[in-house]
Amino acid sequence: MLLLRNNALVSGITADVQKIHTLLEEVQNNTTTGFMELHFNTFSGCIFFIDGRILQSIKQKGEKSLVIELSEILHECQKTNPALGLFAMEESLVRITLNIVNGEPLFEEVHSKYVDVRKLLRSLETDDFTGVAVLNTGKEACYITFETGIPLTCICNKGDTITESAECLEILIKNFADNLYISAYKIVEKPNIINTLKRISREVLGERVVKIEEMLENSGNTKEEILHAIAEIEKVTYLFVDKKKAKILCEKLKNAVEEVM
Repeated sequence: MLLLRNNALVSGITADVQKIHTLLEEVQNNTTTGFMELHFNTFSGCIFFIDGRILQSIKQKGEKSLVIELSEILHECQKTNPALGLFAMEESLVRITLNIVNGEPLFEEVHSKYVDVRKLLRSLETDDFTGVAVLNTGKEACYITFETGIPLTCICNKGDTITESAECLEILIKNFADNLYISAYKIVEKPNIINTLKRISREVLGERVVKIEEMLENSGNTKEEILHAIAEIEKVTYLFVDKKKAKILCEKLKNAVEEVM
């Protein structure tokens, strides 16, 4: 994963659950973008956020990364006080990391002695690939984002230094042609849950409420973003639409999200 630790907001502390809740509240209040890293005895956890909104939590054990609920990390904190770091990081880098973790691997860690790296990258273009390709030497890495086969950005990472330039990719391929590992992670389109949620809101409320549908459309793509929007929708429904139906609507929307995400 692409985790930069050069902009530490908090580091080198051991935190209990109360401290972690306090820090997450500060993240929200300060609209921080970045991640919180927690080291337990047997695994590490990362909590990612953009503009103060928690997007996803990830469990790392060895080389494997697994998406988990935030509650699982907090539950582990009840048993063990983890070493903790809180880091600011650009939104584009947070998105790249989450696209890799959530993406469908087309191939992983293919060594350059078995493939022509440039041909493999060109094949992603001709296949209308949407996702992230990663070229890694072990000490340096380049992350290339594609949308329908078009390379949009190339971000190279060495230590805690980031450079956004296609020239860095060329230098990496040239200098490490015989010792590169290449991976590609396809962004998987999820079911169109937003349309389903809009339909449910109309059924429960008996009419189309434009404000609620706009909130759903602007909610984002991750489960956490959509659930956050649903919580806000419950408040709006209670205050301005129908107090009695607010909780019913919220429960039905949450259940629909849980079924598909």
